[in-house]
Amino acid sequence: MRKLLLQSALVAAVVLGALGFAVQRSDVTALVDEQVTLAPKTATINSAYTGVWVDNAGYSGAMLYMQTGVVDNVATISYLVLQDSSAGLAVALVDSVLVDSVDNKAYEIGYKGSRRFLRAVQRATAAATDSLWQSASIILSGKRSR
Repeated sequence: MRKLLLQSALVAAVVLGALGFAVQRSDVTALVDEQVTLAPKTATINSAYTGVWVDNAGYSGAMLYMQTGVVDNVATISYLVLQDSSAGLAVALVDSVLVDSVDNKAYEIGYKGSRRFLRAVQRATAAATDSLWQSASIILSGKRSR
Protein backbone atom coordinates (compact mmCIF):
# COMPACT_ATOMS: atom_id res chain seq x y z
CA MET A 1 0.00 0.00 0.00
CA ARG A 2 2.79 2.41 0.95
CA LYS A 3 4.61 1.70 -2.32
CA LEU A 4 1.44 2.42 -4.29
CA LEU A 5 0.98 5.76 -2.49
CA LEU A 6 4.57 6.76 -3.21
CA GLN A 7 4.20 5.83 -6.87
CA SER A 8 0.94 7.81 -7.10
CA ALA A 9 2.57 10.85 -5.50
CA LEU A 10 5.49 10.62 -7.93
CA VAL A 11 3.17 10.38 -10.94
CA ALA A 12 1.12 13.33 -9.68
CA ALA A 13 4.28 15.42 -9.23
CA VAL A 14 5.46 14.62 -12.75
CA VAL A 15 2.06 15.41 -14.27
CA LEU A 16 1.70 18.68 -12.39
CA GLY A 17 5.24 19.66 -13.36
CA ALA A 18 4.54 18.84 -17.01
CA LEU A 19 1.43 20.99 -16.97
CA GLY A 20 3.60 23.97 -16.10
CA PHE A 21 2.06 25.10 -12.86
CA ALA A 22 3.64 28.36 -11.77
CA VAL A 23 5.63 28.40 -8.58
CA GLN A 24 4.91 31.28 -6.22
CA ARG A 25 8.20 33.01 -5.50
CA SER A 26 8.89 34.96 -2.35
CA ASP A 27 9.78 38.64 -2.27
CA VAL A 28 13.52 38.80 -1.62
CA THR A 29 13.25 42.28 -0.12
CA ALA A 30 11.29 40.72 2.73
CA LEU A 31 14.20 38.36 3.42
CA VAL A 32 17.24 40.66 3.26
CA ASP A 33 18.23 44.23 4.13
CA GLU A 34 21.00 46.33 2.64
CA GLN A 35 23.13 48.87 4.50
CA VAL A 36 25.60 50.99 2.54
CA THR A 37 29.11 50.97 4.01
CA LEU A 38 31.03 52.67 1.14
CA ALA A 39 28.81 55.21 -0.59
CA PRO A 40 28.79 55.23 -4.41
CA LYS A 41 31.61 57.41 -5.70
CA THR A 42 34.61 57.58 -7.96
CA ALA A 43 37.55 56.52 -5.83
CA THR A 44 41.18 57.48 -6.34
CA ILE A 45 43.03 54.24 -5.98
CA ASN A 46 46.12 55.49 -4.18
CA SER A 47 43.93 56.40 -1.18
CA ALA A 48 42.29 54.08 1.32
CA TYR A 49 38.57 54.45 1.90
CA THR A 50 37.01 53.32 5.15
CA GLY A 51 33.31 52.55 5.22
CA VAL A 52 30.87 53.26 8.02
CA TRP A 53 30.14 50.55 10.58
CA VAL A 54 26.97 48.55 9.96
CA ASP A 55 25.17 47.06 12.95
CA ASN A 56 24.06 43.48 12.23
CA ALA A 57 22.24 42.92 15.53
CA GLY A 58 19.01 41.00 14.94
CA TYR A 59 20.29 39.15 11.86
CA SER A 60 21.72 35.66 11.48
CA GLY A 61 23.74 36.23 8.30
CA ALA A 62 25.71 38.91 6.51
CA MET A 63 27.89 39.46 3.45
CA LEU A 64 29.82 42.30 1.87
CA TYR A 65 28.84 43.13 -1.72
CA MET A 66 30.78 45.59 -3.90
CA GLN A 67 29.92 46.73 -7.42
CA THR A 68 32.47 48.50 -9.61
CA GLY A 69 31.90 50.51 -12.75
CA VAL A 70 34.54 51.85 -15.11
CA VAL A 71 38.05 50.95 -13.97
CA ASP A 72 41.36 52.29 -15.30
CA ASN A 73 43.54 49.74 -17.07
CA VAL A 74 45.84 48.58 -14.31
CA ALA A 75 46.47 45.00 -13.23
CA THR A 76 45.78 45.44 -9.51
CA ILE A 77 43.30 48.08 -8.39
CA SER A 78 42.89 47.55 -4.67
CA TYR A 79 41.93 45.12 -1.95
CA LEU A 80 38.39 45.14 -0.64
CA VAL A 81 38.53 44.21 3.03
CA LEU A 82 35.73 43.14 5.37
CA GLN A 83 36.37 44.04 9.01
CA ASP A 84 34.37 43.22 12.12
CA SER A 85 34.22 44.54 15.66
CA SER A 86 32.29 43.79 18.82
CA ALA A 87 31.98 47.48 19.76
CA GLY A 88 32.55 49.38 16.51
CA LEU A 89 36.04 50.40 17.64
CA ALA A 90 38.66 47.65 17.62
CA VAL A 91 39.14 46.22 14.16
CA ALA A 92 39.74 42.64 13.07
CA LEU A 93 40.33 41.52 9.49
CA VAL A 94 37.72 39.02 8.35
CA ASP A 95 38.63 38.48 4.72
CA SER A 96 39.71 40.35 1.63
CA VAL A 97 39.38 40.07 -2.13
CA LEU A 98 41.53 41.51 -4.92
CA VAL A 99 39.67 44.13 -6.98
CA ASP A 100 41.01 43.84 -10.51
CA SER A 101 40.77 46.03 -13.61
CA VAL A 102 37.63 44.45 -15.09
CA ASP A 103 34.85 46.99 -15.67
CA ASN A 104 31.39 46.45 -14.16
CA LYS A 105 32.20 43.59 -11.83
CA ALA A 106 30.71 42.43 -8.55
CA TYR A 107 32.67 41.17 -5.54
CA GLU A 108 31.34 39.29 -2.52
CA ILE A 109 32.76 38.34 0.86
CA GLY A 110 30.67 36.14 3.12
CA TYR A 111 30.64 36.59 6.89
CA LYS A 112 30.33 33.73 9.38
CA GLY A 113 31.56 35.51 12.50
CA SER A 114 29.71 36.55 15.61
CA ARG A 115 30.72 40.19 16.03
CA ARG A 116 28.07 42.87 15.88
CA PHE A 117 29.59 45.53 13.59
CA LEU A 118 30.86 45.17 10.01
CA ARG A 119 32.41 47.60 7.53
CA ALA A 120 34.28 47.64 4.24
CA VAL A 121 37.70 49.14 3.68
CA GLN A 122 39.26 49.65 0.28
CA ARG A 123 43.03 49.42 0.57
CA ALA A 124 45.08 51.19 -2.07
CA THR A 125 47.60 49.42 -4.29
CA ALA A 126 47.69 51.40 -7.54
CA ALA A 127 49.01 54.73 -8.85
CA ALA A 128 47.58 58.16 -8.03
CA THR A 129 46.13 58.57 -11.53
CA ASP A 130 44.09 55.37 -11.38
CA SER A 131 40.46 55.41 -10.33
CA LEU A 132 37.24 53.40 -10.33
CA TRP A 133 33.57 53.86 -9.62
CA GLN A 134 32.52 51.78 -6.63
CA SER A 135 29.79 51.12 -4.12
CA ALA A 136 29.84 48.62 -1.24
CA SER A 137 27.01 47.38 0.97
CA ILE A 138 26.54 44.92 3.77
CA ILE A 139 23.67 42.56 2.92
CA LEU A 140 21.92 41.28 6.07
CA SER A 141 19.67 38.22 6.17
CA GLY A 142 17.79 36.02 8.62
CA LYS A 143 15.99 38.71 10.60
CA ARG A 144 15.57 37.60 14.18
CA SER A 145 13.42 40.55 15.24
CA ARG A 146 12.34 43.98 14.04
